[in-house]
Amino acid sequence: MKKNVIFLSAMLFSGFAFSQVGINTQNPRGAFHIDGAKDNPITGIPNATQESNDFILLNNGYVGVGTLSPKQQLHVSEFNTISGIANSFISGIAITGTGTSNGFSGPGFYLENISAPVGSRLLKINYSLNGTEPFLNFQTVSDDAGTAYVNIMALTRSGSLGIGTTTPTEKLHVIGNILASGTITPSDIRIKKDITDNPYGLKEILKLRTINYKYKNEELGRDRKVGFIAQEVKAAIPELVTTANDEMKTLGVNYAEMTVVLTKAIQEQQKEIELLRQQVKALEMKMK
Repeated sequence: MKKNVIFLSAMLFSGFAFSQVGINTQNPRGAFHIDGAKDNPITGIPNATQESNDFILLNNGYVGVGTLSPKQQLHVSEFNTISGIANSFISGIAITGTGTSNGFSGPGFYLENISAPVGSRLLKINYSLNGTEPFLNFQTVSDDAGTAYVNIMALTRSGSLGIGTTTPTEKLHVIGNILASGTITPSDIRIKKDITDNPYGLKEILKLRTINYKYKNEELGRDRKVGFIAQEVKAAIPELVTTANDEMKTLGVNYAEMTVVLTKAIQEQQKEIELLRQQVKALEMKMK
């Protein structure tokens, strides 16, 4: 009797050692498979809805949550979604889901710091959609992951970075002030062509109206500012005005290149001053 028990135990142990283990399923699809809702078929492959509540560990060590076909060492899949990943060039984590511009949803994760002050404990990073193209979204959200959020930064699929906006219209689009110790623009003659003298100067500068103003949209800034009207600059010096790729085709002024026109204006004005000096000197000589 004792020999029979030992033999049976050995058989059971070897069976567990070399077979697949299923919990809540008689049809395990990997080395270790849990069917959370007990809704998988006895035979065959579960559909997307059925596998969305499953957990699996494959023989190669890949772990799937919500998917029975993990593409990475850890693959988390949203309810009723099917991954399109066919080839993997990285080793790590894959997250599959659906994302829309409504609430900036999409596959991602939360970072929670319970030592942070109340109201600032949660950060959300996910792959969302801004109505035009998908983007990597960085947001602060309420501590309970509710609907209260503030957009921090967005990196679009086309490579534009928005800080304070999820719809950048330039490679770098910032809502707010920028602090920098310096900026450099490539200006080597070896990288330039079609070089001509700048035709704009004092005449065009005198046409411009300088103004004080505030933005209607306070997200662009609440402080009172000084500047120009883009439409008026465009009428005098069109090269200094750009058109944004947004719904209203917002005009902007290139204030950095305005210094070139101002330099020309100063040069022209200095010539007038030198001419006046010569005229004054000639009159003084006649008076002697």
